[in-house]
Formats: sequence, C-alpha cells, structure tokens
Amino acid sequence: MSCSSECSDVADARDPLVIGRPAPRRRVGRCACAVGLLLATAVSACIGGQTTTPPATPPTPPAATGSPEPLPSTVTTTPGPQHRLRLALGREPVSLDPAEVREDAGRLVVDAVFDSLTRMSSNLAVAQPAAAEDWSASDDLRTWTFSLRADATWHDGAPVVAADFVRAIERLSPRAETRAFNAFLVEPLVHPDGRLRVRAVDDLTIEVVAPRPMADLPTLLSHPALAPRRADEFNQEEPVGNGPFAVAEPWAHNQFVRLAPATGATESVPLDEVLLPIYAQRSTEEVQYADFRTGALDVAALPIDDVRAARDLFGQASGSQGVGVVSIDLATIHYLGFDTTSAPWEDADVRRAVSLLVDRDVLVAQVGQEARTAAEGIVPPGLPGAGVATCDHCDRDLVTSLALLAQAPAPPSSTVRLLAPDDPASTRVATVVASSIEDGLDVPVRVDTRPLGEYASALADRDFDLFLGAWTASRPSMGGVLEPMLGSSSGRLDNPGRIDDPEVDQALARAASSASATARVRAWQAAEQAALDQALVAPLYVPRARVVVADDVTGFRLRPDGEIDLASLDVAPDE
Repeated sequence: MSCSSECSDVADARDPLVIGRPAPRRRVGRCACAVGLLLATAVSACIGGQTTTPPATPPTPPAATGSPEPLPSTVTTTPGPQHRLRLALGREPVSLDPAEVREDAGRLVVDAVFDSLTRMSSNLAVAQPAAAEDWSASDDLRTWTFSLRADATWHDGAPVVAADFVRAIERLSPRAETRAFNAFLVEPLVHPDGRLRVRAVDDLTIEVVAPRPMADLPTLLSHPALAPRRADEFNQEEPVGNGPFAVAEPWAHNQFVRLAPATGATESVPLDEVLLPIYAQRSTEEVQYADFRTGALDVAALPIDDVRAARDLFGQASGSQGVGVVSIDLATIHYLGFDTTSAPWEDADVRRAVSLLVDRDVLVAQVGQEARTAAEGIVPPGLPGAGVATCDHCDRDLVTSLALLAQAPAPPSSTVRLLAPDDPASTRVATVVASSIEDGLDVPVRVDTRPLGEYASALADRDFDLFLGAWTASRPSMGGVLEPMLGSSSGRLDNPGRIDDPEVDQALARAASSASATARVRAWQAAEQAALDQALVAPLYVPRARVVVADDVTGFRLRPDGEIDLASLDVAPDE
C-alpha cells in the first residue's frame, strides 16, 4: 500500500495566532466548542483508497450547557467528579468499520473500541497480549496458534470467539466479494493459490498458516483493522466492540464521537469519558490551539508557526510522552523512486548521482523543521532498529554527483519524467526536486502531476523515469517499511520501481525466518544498508507530528505510527 501525499505539514496559507500569555487552564463542560485536527497527519490519501473532502464550514458543536443524554447500558458511569478527556479529531472519519478505517481520526476510535489479537508495547519493541492471551509458532515460523482470553466479551455481553477473528481476516482476503481498504495488511499471508489459511480450531483457538516464515506476525496482527468481526450486521453509527471503550451514543457526524468505559472490558481504564469533537475547517490547527489555550481542550494539534512559543508557554514534553509540546517524527518516509529496470536508472551510480543532487534542506525549509526532518535512511526514526544504516547520498554533493555522472556509461541525455500526485504539497516537492536534478544533469525534467487514481495507474504501468512516493509502515517494525518497498515479490504499487536485489531479498528472508527479535532487527538493518548502498531509492524527508498536551493529563504518549492509547490516559476530574 504505497501512500502518496502529505496533507497537513503544509498549507496554502496560515494565519498564525498572536501569542500572548495563555488564559488560565480550567475544566469546562462537555465540549465548549468544536475543534480540529489531533495530529499533523502525514499522509492524506493512499493508493487504492479514496480521499474525502472536509466540510467547508465548521460543524455545530455539542451543547456546552444542559444535561447530557444518558449513557447506554453498555458503558459504565461513575458518580461524583468525572475524569473527562477532550481530544479533537481533525476530520470526519471515513468509517468506524475496522476493515475500512483509513486515517488517524478513524483509527483512534477503532483502536479504543476494539481489541485486536495483540497490541504493541509503548516503544513498539514487542507485541503484547490483547484479545489473545498467548500464542506460539511452529519451528519454521509459518504456523501460528493464538489462544483467546476465555472471559472476553463484546460490549453487549456476547462472548468473543475465534470465528470472529477468522471472519475479520478473511474479509480482507483478495477473494472477498469486495476489496476492503485495509486488504493490503493480509497480503503477506496470501498463498500462491490466492487463499488465506486461517481457521478457528475451537472457540478460543485460531490457527494462521503463512506461505513463508513470518516471525513478526504478532506485530502485524496488532493493527486496529484486524479487530474481530461479528456475524451480524455491522452498526456503523454505534459499533459494538470488544475493547476498553464503548461508543456512548450514536456517532454525531461532523460533530463528535463520545466514548465511555465498557462494562466487562478485560482492561479497566481511569477515564470516565472521552469526547472527540470533529472539526475540519482549513485552519483547524489554529482553531484547536486557540481552544486549547482557553481550556476547552486537553490535547490539541499545534500550528507550525506556534511551536516555539508554545514550548515557552507550556513546556516541552519528554520525547514522545508527557505534557506540553510533543513533536516527533512519524513512521512515514517520503522518497524519490526510480524505474530500476530501464536505462539509465538501472545503473546504481546514476541513481546515487541523482540523489546527491537533491537538497533535502530546501525541502525541509519549505514548511519548517517542525513539520519535516531530512531523511538519513529508508526506515523512519522511532521504529525499533532504525538509524543504524548510513546513507552516502542523502546530503547534497554536486561535485561527487557530477563525477559519478561523468564516468557513467550512459548518463541521462533526454527529458526525464518525474511522476507525482497533483496535490499542492507533492507538487511543491516535485518542483524543488526537478529543479535540482535539471541543474545537475543539464537535461530537461518534466514534472508529470496526476490525480491520485491516475497516479496509481501510472505507477502500476511503470509510466515514469522517476516518481515521488511515500510509505507509512504497514506494521510498526522495520519490516513494515522494508519488505513492501524493497522486496522483489511485492506488488506493483508497493514496489513501483521493480526493485529486485538479491542481497536485499536475502536479508529480508533472514529477518522473516528468525525467531530472535535481535537477529530480526539486524537482518532488517542489513537489508536497509544494502538498499542504500545501491541507491535503490533516494530518501527525502520524514513528516513530524505536533501536539500540545495539558498539564492535568497523565499517561499521554504519541507513537511514531500516530497511535495514542486512550486506555492509558487520565485527566484531573471536573471541579
């Protein structure tokens, strides 16, 4: 699933707020005003998916006064002061169906309402029990057996059984009647005959047989899209889940989603309520930050221009966790790709020379260091094992580039076609990249921008010399980046440049067949280094997320994959 465009680290216009002293923070009633984006979302749309257009006018917020509607019987209520968290969604979710969820807003809700078989540790190092209490693998790491918690129930009290998870996985199968948005997740599990080998051994046991060794299958199965699926009809407006939170009332479209602790959940949570107001106007970050400063929000997106001032006002969080300003690199890499099967791009020295022509500092300066980080490798920082490989072509070096081109048997001599999506952010990046390459090669570079669907078709048809691409980790590991992007058996949209490198493939195979997490990471590092040595792709930059967290919130942590565990949060009770 190759992602292609960035939506919020740049804007055509930004109206920075006038920074003064912040208003005293205070607890307020239920959603005093509607507010916007939770995160500076790294990717606006993905190949095979559909984009959505946010509403042109702000949604009507929930009332700030008056008695709230009573919560349904599937959620718990607590008398006395309430621990209520106000955290904004920056767009209307496309869906609350796990199989169709496709953006941060929807994933946040789905991850809170549903439990997948596993969950990732806060540092993404290991998969931990969730709906499955334990699991084991055959010696060849192809056959996996997962044992469910015996006391797990849906929010209405019905037992969660193995068939529910089998149904969810099979719904993503390429043989399903309709292709679900997140079908790419199960592609590593598809056998040569196009089938999945997943079955319920009994009500509490699931068996998954992969077509090849897959040592980090538990990591893959932590994805919110692989949450269980009941046999009855899915209720999109008020989905019944099996996670720590229940949807407390029907989804108020373009207004809010309200969550409350679920009765009988296997995981107790300190919060009594989570209110997720939806706001999608163009200046959403500015509006959120203004509302945060009045005390109407506990967690808000932060405009790029206000990050430094916000640090002075609210402090800097410790890395990815704590209160104050949280700013981290996301698990998405934006890169320049090549048609590695055609001359002159099959020549590693030509690819390296082109990469050396690109000034990544200029790409970062387009939007500021708070929005992007110049890439130093293929795997984004924050994923376990990243940052070890070295890239000798990730910094602009005109002298070395020209020397490589001078000795190349067949350097580029005619117009070079650079394919890019036609969104404003990608177009600006493409213009900078094209200008840099054109000056160095002394040949014309034609930027070919296309709507997303046409862009995907052009990638699949290899209708380019160079292309701008982006990849968000399909699972929170180095393998979730490297295997799809670089593996010779990957699909045409995952590996558009038709990369086929034996050294890379061998390292990826070692990782897949290693039961040792340490050995697995080392094999992935070797694969990344081999790809960089051959300049199979030219890493450009990594987007950054920016949020500000109130000082009465505890347990906040933003993961590089953009996930926030609502079950670990607490907030000071209402006064």
